[in-house]
Amino acid sequence: MEEMEVLIGKRIREQRLSHKLTLQDLADRVGISKAMLSKIELGKVSTPISTYSRIAKNLDMSLVTLIGEKEEDFLLIRKDDVKPISSRKTTEGYRYEMLGHAWPNRKWSAYLITYAVETAKETPHFMHDSDEFSFVLEGQMLFHYQGQTYLLSEGDCVFFDGSRPHGGQAYGGKPCRTLLILTPKG
Repeated sequence: MEEMEVLIGKRIREQRLSHKLTLQDLADRVGISKAMLSKIELGKVSTPISTYSRIAKNLDMSLVTLIGEKEEDFLLIRKDDVKPISSRKTTEGYRYEMLGHAWPNRKWSAYLITYAVETAKETPHFMHDSDEFSFVLEGQMLFHYQGQTYLLSEGDCVFFDGSRPHGGQAYGGKPCRTLLILTPKG
């Protein structure tokens, strides 16, 4: 089995080359010398976690993927498996279940969202830096986007820029469940 530093170095080099970056390009972005980055890629030095974190960020990968002992390329989540539920309270009565919490190679996040029956008094106006995809699994949803309202039913989906005002509400006297996928911009 390879030493951890060698494995991490190989992952950095592979990602750097796939991004078509030179040693100097990445070193400049991370704020370290070209010589230090070369030693890291060769597994000759161990570096503080903060440096690994900056390297991972500049290579569009998670820190877990960079320093994890085992690269995951498959994750199966069964219907009855326990899924973390967001502790974030919403006045709109949303419940977020995180579907891919154990997936270390994330460049996107998937959630199962349950909208409670018409609990929101006001039109939701969420804004965050992501592109989004929402697919209605059950029920109906009033989807609000930039001042417009759309009625979505089972099987309907919408792609949208999450940095614009948006949000959903259950419609028709029943809860609504959707699959939501977020991808960070940039």
